[in-house]
Amino acid sequence: MQAEGSAVSALAAWTAAGMPAHQIVLGVAGYGHSYYVDPIAALTSNKLNIYPAFNASEQPLGDASDNTTNMDVCGVVSGPSGVFDLWGLINVGFLNVNGSAANGIHYIFDWCSQSEPDDTQPFVYNQTSQVMVSFDNAQSFEAKGGFIAKNNLRGFAISGRRAATTRTSSLTQYAPPRASPTRAASAEYRTDCVPPLTP
Repeated sequence: MQAEGSAVSALAAWTAAGMPAHQIVLGVAGYGHSYYVDPIAALTSNKLNIYPAFNASEQPLGDASDNTTNMDVCGVVSGPSGVFDLWGLINVGFLNVNGSAANGIHYIFDWCSQSEPDDTQPFVYNQTSQVMVSFDNAQSFEAKGGFIAKNNLRGFAISGRRAATTRTSSLTQYAPPRASPTRAASAEYRTDCVPPLTP
């Protein structure tokens, strides 16, 4: 069964509507999002659970760039975004500089979503603060790169953490260089090798 709202379902819908796959760019987030999760829901035998129930009525403060109140480009005021960029996860102690989970932080990678590579992601959890963060790392970006290569997509676009809250977008696009058919055929889902683009 295909998940709704996933890269898989979006690709199927756009190609069914006549959009060539090689002109489609996969959008990926360049940030993580936090949630308050009670330790009883977060952990089973001291092992982190994937997608536990969370407290939707409260949003934890994100990294140092977040505020207790935020205003979007339309002037709508809201509470904290709960957003963390990679350095924010390192600075507040969720991750080490090499991207591994810091001491005392629970970590799990969702391998069960391999059929939906856009849903493949890691989670970190601080039991003391009761904050869980879903984010992307090298493994999840590799899965997304494999999806791009396998489906002959144009490339990817990373939406930066401030793209939704500031007038200047930090959207970065990547369109891979044209590759020879031989190089592309040997790529085997490596994120640094992609299939050739056709006009």
